[in-house]
Amino acid sequence: MPETTEEADDVLSKNGWGGLFSPEDAETAELMSDSPFVLAIDSEISELNSITDGLAGLLNPAKCVNLEQQIVGLKMDLMELTKGGEVEEDWLVVRGMSEEEYDDLAVNTDEVLALREKLEATNKKLYIEKRTVFRGWLKDIFLVQAILSFVLSGVMVFSPETLFSGFGWYNDPALNMEISIKVLGFWWWWLFIIPSLRSRRPQGNEKQALDYAFLATPLASLIMPVATRNCGLIWGVDFAVVAACYVVAFGGGGGGEIKKEGVLGWIFKSLDFGSGKERGLRK
Repeated sequence: MPETTEEADDVLSKNGWGGLFSPEDAETAELMSDSPFVLAIDSEISELNSITDGLAGLLNPAKCVNLEQQIVGLKMDLMELTKGGEVEEDWLVVRGMSEEEYDDLAVNTDEVLALREKLEATNKKLYIEKRTVFRGWLKDIFLVQAILSFVLSGVMVFSPETLFSGFGWYNDPALNMEISIKVLGFWWWWLFIIPSLRSRRPQGNEKQALDYAFLATPLASLIMPVATRNCGLIWGVDFAVVAACYVVAFGGGGGGEIKKEGVLGWIFKSLDFGSGKERGLRK
């Protein structure tokens, strides 16, 4: 078993994916971020969609890379079953192989036919993902959503009766809905406003600011009620926290990438999940 594990690690490291299954160090992290396998996908997508962002410009870059990985795995399986002999382990080489290089069409066992069918279906999914670009108008929608959420949260905290006075449940003293809506109003920062801004996939300093804000605002919303029951004041503190995060990020020259080490590093990596960086995309 140890030998098998070592062989698997060698293949993963060779292709720039070792950091997914082994402790990350500087050398591995550098290999992942500049993986030839991922960079080849990135370049192809830029050319296919006439964009400069490559994988970062897709709606779901992580899914795209995962599908590419699945396709390489299927090609390697077909190569083993139809060609025999030693199977090529360099994922970049396998990715660029023609059908004749990894498959012998004369072999038509049930297992091989099933693999071909799965490969064809996966290729179709991949093509759709490669064409699903994160358009500018979608970013604008998220920005409008953030602005509307900001306004709504302010109304919920400072004047909830403006929206809810016409509802019987709001005016029922036994339910005390006014305070509940006000509390929800200041939590709106963490629930909707900041996530809407982060959904635009900002880069650099703004990304760093929103990463900090996403972690800091819930702390403020949890701690402040100990000191005051004034929901408007708590909402204002959340606003100040977000503003302070922007000041720190833009004033500190952080460049947008937080050093990901230890527990905090794991937290910040979790915030990036789905953006493609967990699969070694370029910064």
